[in-house]
Amino acid sequence: MAQNTFFHPDMRLSDLLYQDYRLHITLSLLGVKLGFCPDASVKDVCAFNKVDHNILLFIANIYASDDYTQEDYPEYMSFDDSLRYILKIHEYTQQDIIPRIEQDFFEILDILTPSNQHDIKKMLKDLEEIFKKYHSNFDLVVENYKNTHQPLDRQKTVRLMKPIDKAVFLVELMIRILSDKKLLSSEKQDECIRLKYFLSLFLGHIPNHLKIIRYGLAPMFTF
Repeated sequence: MAQNTFFHPDMRLSDLLYQDYRLHITLSLLGVKLGFCPDASVKDVCAFNKVDHNILLFIANIYASDDYTQEDYPEYMSFDDSLRYILKIHEYTQQDIIPRIEQDFFEILDILTPSNQHDIKKMLKDLEEIFKKYHSNFDLVVENYKNTHQPLDRQKTVRLMKPIDKAVFLVELMIRILSDKKLLSSEKQDECIRLKYFLSLFLGHIPNHLKIIRYGLAPMFTF
């Protein structure tokens, strides 16, 4: 029996969003439109938008608990829904997250030291390439699974996910550069603080993203 689930279909969706504001993005990626009645339940709003409420609750519970495990994963969850959501996340990262990070850094480049400017430009290029390659390889794994219904073996699964570790390292380096006291007391301190906060949020999403893959796409991989 699931021990680490906090949300249920009959609770108000507004209450769920109040508990974790990050789920606003999840709603958008799932195709659930805002503007619903404040008293409407998770189940009713999802049904109105033709979205299985189980995928939303699955994601919400992962975000709510660091202790969420495979045992908490609902057996009735749809593999296809999980896959669609992961691919949406990949698209969102490639088309929105990475360009925003690049744009925000370029706005503060003039207050960075020449050395940091060089390092940031290289890190931004590397980060973009890492996710582009990861998403491309992930798509190939999806296509192979659809054709063969055979999971990726453990060694290849580890190799596929390995670039994410480098991406995390790069983002941590970016945050470290932005933590310089001179930047945080400069004329662009607000921009630095916002970018640092955004990078921290992005960093926090990554472990949850990997959990969604691990549990939601379990038949496709060998962990």
